Amino acid sequence: MRPARAVLDAAGIRDRAVIESRNDFPTAAGLASSASGFAALAVAACAAAGQKRTMKELSGFARLGSGSAARSVPGGWAVWQDEHADQVAPPDYLPARFVVAVCGDGRKAVSSREGMRRSRETSPYHRAWIEQCQRDLAEALRSLRARDLPALGALAERNALRMHADALAADPPLLYWVPATVACLQVVQRLRDAGIGAWATIDAGPHVVAMCAPEHASRVEDALRPIAGVREVFVCAPAGGAHVVEQGGDARRR
Repeated sequence: MRPARAVLDAAGIRDRAVIESRNDFPTAAGLASSASGFAALAVAACAAAGQKRTMKELSGFARLGSGSAARSVPGGWAVWQDEHADQVAPPDYLPARFVVAVCGDGRKAVSSREGMRRSRETSPYHRAWIEQCQRDLAEALRSLRARDLPALGALAERNALRMHADALAADPPLLYWVPATVACLQVVQRLRDAGIGAWATIDAGPHVVAMCAPEHASRVEDALRPIAGVREVFVCAPAGGAHVVEQGGDARRR
């Protein structure tokens, strides 16, 4: 696997290595499993090689495996630009929960890397989406600094839907959604209409992530769980960065 080899090489590990990687949510399904996996690998490889690296260096190494992995290294609210990501606010800066509705089984038919390549090369909307992302980032940072969850959530939802519009315009079109995806979006809208602040975002896959305040997480979970086609629902919170965990005398790299 070339991306894993690139991370090992960056950590100074030239020999062959055994990599054991486990996660507790679907892999290669549009839930950023590569982000967590390569962030863990970058930290683990440098620890195994006895290297003391800065967070920026570790973030840059993780990026060699997966672009989004750069953001998983520093933890909290992070922004990836250029060669690495930086934490722009600690995990508890803005109280929030992310209710993840798993809307399918198995790996997606088109990988994120291939989907982005296809959109970049064939979608007439791609350049406009990239330009809009630059504006969205500035607005997102302002909303985060102001601790304005409704503004940040609404922006995240708009940005995600625009990304999928870009993908749908590719040739051949990329349709990551399944019926449960649409049903979840409709439920999130109905929650908002009922006064429950929740906003949906969708990565390159069928699964829906609803952003909400901590006090609304149970209500959002209860609304998403019974939807036909939803396999599981997880409630997550902003967390710390990738680090080595000592477990029973055995160092587990995460």
